[in-house]
Amino acid sequence: MRARLGRRLVAGTVAALLTCTVLAVGGAQATRNGTQASPSAPVTLGYYEGWIQQERPPSAFDLGAWTHIMHFGVYPTAAGGLEWANLTGGQANELVNAAHEQDKKAILVIGSEGYGEQFVEATKPANRAGFVAEIVNAMRQHGYDGIDIDWEEHVAADQFRSLITELRTALDEVQPRPWLSFDAVSGLLEPELAAELTEYVEVIHLMAYWSDGRDELAAYRSAGIPPHKLALGVGLYVDAQDGYHDDTRQKVRAKAELARTEQLAGLGAWSFGHLDDGHSDPRLQPLREFVANE
Repeated sequence: MRARLGRRLVAGTVAALLTCTVLAVGGAQATRNGTQASPSAPVTLGYYEGWIQQERPPSAFDLGAWTHIMHFGVYPTAAGGLEWANLTGGQANELVNAAHEQDKKAILVIGSEGYGEQFVEATKPANRAGFVAEIVNAMRQHGYDGIDIDWEEHVAADQFRSLITELRTALDEVQPRPWLSFDAVSGLLEPELAAELTEYVEVIHLMAYWSDGRDELAAYRSAGIPPHKLALGVGLYVDAQDGYHDDTRQKVRAKAELARTEQLAGLGAWSFGHLDDGHSDPRLQPLREFVANE
């Protein structure tokens, strides 16, 4: 399960984070080189696993509940390449076409829990330029609208910083300007490091799957990240290791209300495979309402 390691590592620090004071940050949305650097309308990021796609194709899901379909995933190799272990090129094309038919964005996810060591090797100076080029080429080849980086453990701060900034530079050469985001959890990615990189990404997705989200939100807001750069994670699965699950419509609605109250960019949900039904699962309704700004 994605981010399970991160949930274990942060468990001991959650109580301390609850004491953090959420800073009030106002003003206009950040821009970079004169282009919009954060979403201007509520976003919902729905993570769709390639390993379920054959049995549950895009048509099995109500894409209307989502603004961005996060296609999961493609993994880094130590040499700076990409491993298409859970996606095929045909599945990539199928998802991109389905998303675009409904005016949704299709985002390619690079990484996963368990690939931290490969990220460390792929982002060393000797490999990083080639790694960035591989990512951009994969995005362009299949028509994705952007990239999400999911580096969950062994995060080397200097290398992570260089990956995000160099990837942003490479993506800025593509028109229309592609989306860039990364996933974060405070036990694995320091909030202060994330704060340094806010101008380079549309959204930072907080994987707050194991709690009501206030702890993760406090940690990253206290580091100075403006609310319109944060998407709050919704965990649609049930894991016996966790004492909290977003397993009811009421819990998902509570996170949506928190996102509205705090003026966040939106919500991110792991994952399509944990929806009881891709069209009628009752937890989809608060997401539809959030997208519609109701």
